[in-house]
Amino acid sequence: MGLFDKFKKDKKTLENSDIDKEWSRQAVLAVDWTQYETAYGNAGEAIEHFQCRFPIPKVSQQLLDLFSGDKETAKKAANDLWCGLCYEKSDVYSAALPAFDILIYGLKHLNEELREEIMDMMDGFAECSRSLSRSYPDTWKTRLREKLKSNFDYFKSITEDENEWVATFAISVVNNLISDEYDVKAIITNTSERKMYTGFRPSHMLKYQLTTGLHTYIGKEVIAPGESTEAYITFIDPGHYPESVITGGTIEFYDGSKKVGYAKITEIYNDYMDKEHGIRE
Repeated sequence: MGLFDKFKKDKKTLENSDIDKEWSRQAVLAVDWTQYETAYGNAGEAIEHFQCRFPIPKVSQQLLDLFSGDKETAKKAANDLWCGLCYEKSDVYSAALPAFDILIYGLKHLNEELREEIMDMMDGFAECSRSLSRSYPDTWKTRLREKLKSNFDYFKSITEDENEWVATFAISVVNNLISDEYDVKAIITNTSERKMYTGFRPSHMLKYQLTTGLHTYIGKEVIAPGESTEAYITFIDPGHYPESVITGGTIEFYDGSKKVGYAKITEIYNDYMDKEHGIRE
C-alpha cells in the first residue's frame, strides 16, 4: 500500500489540501535525508550560502513548505528545490531520487505556478540523467532515470496541458526519454548494390573496432542502393566505446567484411560516447 492510499479513507473528513499536507509530511519523514546531497551540500542540513541572507533550508523543510498552502512560502521552496536538486540543469544531485515521488505528487495536486516549477525540475532531472542506463552499472542516477521512465505515460499525457509551460517542459522530458532507445541520429547512405531495410544490424567501425548497431530508418522502411535517409542507431554495447563519436563525423559500416555504407552523425544522445562530452564517474 502506498503512502497516499493510507489517507484515502480520510477524504470524507479532510479537505484536499490537508490530505496533500499529511501525505507529503509522511513521505518526507520516511526518508533519511542525511544520506543524500544537493548542489549546496548535505540534504539533511540547513546550508549557509554567501549569496543568501538566511541559510538554505534542508530539503525536508523545502518539501514541506512546497505543500504548505502559503503561496509565497511554497514558491520560495520550489525555487530552493530547483537550485539544490538540478541547479541550472547542469547536473542533478542525489536528493532528487527520494524527492522524485513527492514532486510527482505535487505536480498532480498543486497550483499551476508550482506545477510549472516542478516540471522545470523534471526537465532538469531528465536532461542530467540521460544516456546512462546502457553505459553504466546501477547508480542512483540510473534509478532516477527509471523513475522518470515509469512516469512516461503521465508526462506524455500532459504534453497538451492547458498550462503552456507545463506542456513545454513535458514535451522536452518525453523527447529526452525517447532518446534512451538510441545512441545517435545520422544520415545513412547505402553504398552497396542491395536494399537495406529498417532493422538492419551491420557492424560499425568505432575506435578501430567493429561493433553491431541496429538501424531504425525515419520515415521509410527501405533504402535503395545509392540512397540516403535519416536514421537512429542503437549500438549493442556502447559502454565499451567511450568518446567514440562526434557530431558531423562519419562512421563506416560493414556487412561481414564488405563495406556497405556510412553514417554521418547529426545528433548524439549517448553522452558517454560523445567525443566532446564524454562522462566519467
